[in-house]
Amino acid sequence: MKRSLFLSSAIFFAFGSAIAANAQTSAAPPPAANQSGVKANTADPALTIGEIVVTAQKRSENIQKVPITVAAVTGQAIEEKKLTSVISLGTITSGVDFYTAGTGVSAYIRGFGNNTGAEGNEPPVATYVDGVYLPSPSGAVFTLNNIARIEILKGPQGTLFGRNAAAGAINIITKTPQQTPSMDVTLGYANYNTFSAGFYGTTGLAKNLAADLSVSGFDQLQGWGHNLYTGNPSDLTNNINARAKLLWTPTEKTTVTLTADYDKTRVDPGIVLSAVPGSFQSPYQNTTLGGYYDTNSTIDQNHKVEQGGASIHVEHELPWAVLTNIASGRGMTVYALEDTAVIPVPFSIYIFNQHETTYTEEFNIQSPSTSRIKWIGGFFYYEDTAEYNPFKLKGTSSGQGASGESRFYGSQLTKSYSGYGQVTAPLWTDDAHITVGVRYTDDDHRLTQAFTQTLTSAGVLTPLTKVVNAAPDSNQDAVTYKASLDYSITPLVMAYGSYNRGFKSGNFNITSAGGAASAPIKAEFIDAYEIGLKSQFFDRRVLLDVAGFYYNVTNLQIRYVNPVTGLPVNGNAATARNEGVDASLEVAVTPQFRLTANATYADFRYSSFKNASFIRFTGAVAGASYVGDATGNEVIFAEPVSGNLGARYHVETSSGDLTANANVSFHSTTYFDAQNALRRPPFQLLSATVGWRSPDHIWGVDVWGQNLLNAKYPTAFNYAGPAGDYSPAPPLTFGVTLRFHY
Repeated sequence: MKRSLFLSSAIFFAFGSAIAANAQTSAAPPPAANQSGVKANTADPALTIGEIVVTAQKRSENIQKVPITVAAVTGQAIEEKKLTSVISLGTITSGVDFYTAGTGVSAYIRGFGNNTGAEGNEPPVATYVDGVYLPSPSGAVFTLNNIARIEILKGPQGTLFGRNAAAGAINIITKTPQQTPSMDVTLGYANYNTFSAGFYGTTGLAKNLAADLSVSGFDQLQGWGHNLYTGNPSDLTNNINARAKLLWTPTEKTTVTLTADYDKTRVDPGIVLSAVPGSFQSPYQNTTLGGYYDTNSTIDQNHKVEQGGASIHVEHELPWAVLTNIASGRGMTVYALEDTAVIPVPFSIYIFNQHETTYTEEFNIQSPSTSRIKWIGGFFYYEDTAEYNPFKLKGTSSGQGASGESRFYGSQLTKSYSGYGQVTAPLWTDDAHITVGVRYTDDDHRLTQAFTQTLTSAGVLTPLTKVVNAAPDSNQDAVTYKASLDYSITPLVMAYGSYNRGFKSGNFNITSAGGAASAPIKAEFIDAYEIGLKSQFFDRRVLLDVAGFYYNVTNLQIRYVNPVTGLPVNGNAATARNEGVDASLEVAVTPQFRLTANATYADFRYSSFKNASFIRFTGAVAGASYVGDATGNEVIFAEPVSGNLGARYHVETSSGDLTANANVSFHSTTYFDAQNALRRPPFQLLSATVGWRSPDHIWGVDVWGQNLLNAKYPTAFNYAGPAGDYSPAPPLTFGVTLRFHY
């Protein structure tokens, strides 16, 4: 890690020198455009709330005119509120939750997600970075260092964003290289002996050529807890990442953007081998072992993920249309070492060796921005190879003795072809619009490899044995579509209603012999209905958005403990329905003081699930799994009530600018199992930052604190250990960040 930080420092100081040299010789062009998507209101920019421009429908639009529930977070807000990773978005946006397991992350929107980090099983919340799809749960954990804005699209987005946007989409837009040279450098220190550094620089290289570079990293040297068996610290994380862009504009109508990125993360997930405090419903009891963050394992657990990719984005404007092509390639390697035994004996030690490669190609053509009728059509190709090479189960639970192990080799090849189109046209007036869209997707999943092997306690390694698969291929196709009506009652109030059909592709269980030999998981479908009102009042000093939604989900995909094998697998849970309300409010109280609030209520329950996996408990002791009826129970990991309140105060003085942010979020009870016996108790999170910028905005310092109430809650739950094994979320953290802007 120290070597990586040294190399990154050398890179960004070299790049910074180039920026400084270029600044001395370049004539200063006009100021760079605001990349965050925020446009100041020209009537009274000091008091009114600026217009936010988003690309939720793959074209630039005022967020208040988009008939979709969208939460937008600007790059400025990310910096001010110390949002260091995608996971932290859940603390400022209601109805958005993240569950992590080491280097894997599962996103939930309005309670809808998938509680698995297995390779080859794409989440129903699709994540895009600059138009490039990230299919792996392990690939969605990255730091936020050069972000222009993030758009969180709630509800199915299957027409424009693909088959795996059944629950919604997270659209991340990074900064665009500028001709005007600039650079930002940060150095930070936080408790748990955590050091961090970041750099972002951009400069023009030639008349029509600009580049930027982002490098950041952190190293946590002290753990939140300890391994009581080995005596070593647990819950440690370090990261190094880089992203670079090259922007070429050969003509006024053509742009070509080349992007490359790299990320390396190491995590001790701190899987605590005891029950989550408060997780059991009465009359069940909890047991604890050491402190909340302490583990007790024969090994020091460790997850490592290394990933990177490159993409080319070409856009060309014709008099009658805009052509866009995005091609990308990505690779990722994951190594994970875990222990799920309740006592420190070599019983169940898991070793994951995961590899994934992904290629995408998307071409679309859409109407120019001046067109009265907005239309878009496109084609998307996706190819992904996900493999375990191998997944190992060590210890006595493997059936090979305390020093033996079972090995499972699996590889899944996925190819997908889809075509889509969407049209928005005015009706009897330009204040009313109808939008219709359709997408056809053809997916082919092929289990190309399924083998088992054992290493006995006597040291005998058996030959590879091929698992006979009853269905090595799974071809799934689907037509998804949408229709919406919107009407601007006044220039500042818009009402809308929509229907969306979403589709999440099925796949194979490739991590175990039992799963590989079984039938493929069925595709998941969602029919979603939504009505909403987007409004602005008091000369745009108040923004109020409200939406009501109803989902009907068939073949809901979940991860559960197989009652026969006792191992976690992915499967279908019949049908479920979700109904609720989303609301957000922003108030410009004074030119210096802003308030924000948002809340989500989502009642997500199984409407039919008669073959759920239940567990018998006696006190805190988990018994055997059995089949039970979960109809009417809350869906696993669905959060019924969530919300947050935020306040921002900004003042300019002769000694510099001062900005203070405070945010409190609240989260209701969430169940970990279909039985609704294991739960995450409700909790609240409080964060605050105070920042100072010098009068010339060159120097700055931020003092920040996260989880100031020191709430203790799990961010992951291990289904392989039905006693309630969990990974804890971060405790109270605080620190200081120094900033330099040129």
